[in-house]
Amino acid sequence: MNYYHWTQSARECYEIGCRCNNCLLYIILGKECRMKQAVFELVRKFGAPKEKKFTKSQQKILDAIQSGATTWDEIAEQSGLSRDSVIHNLQDLYKIAEGNGISYKNKRNKLTQFIEWVTENYRR
Repeated sequence: MNYYHWTQSARECYEIGCRCNNCLLYIILGKECRMKQAVFELVRKFGAPKEKKFTKSQQKILDAIQSGATTWDEIAEQSGLSRDSVIHNLQDLYKIAEGNGISYKNKRNKLTQFIEWVTENYRR
């Protein structure tokens, strides 16, 4: 097979060390996927995946938080995005943060915890 770039699925597989029992594709398909083989080929061809870049919308959200926004509405206003777009993008950002060390405490507001984490850890 020819592989031309790192896909999100291949990147996620690489990040969990190609352990199929932790793989979302394995869970969905109910059988071992072939992503591990693709990841090995991508590493051989391109090296390890580069650090993930944020989308423009995600970057606007992070910048709004750095500027002091503390609610969905404030983030939407400062970023110029709709509230729905902010909520959607925050779900992806929460997952990225989890992969980078945040541990959400169940009884606290997830957005508040994320904002604290971004303020302490994120630098553009």
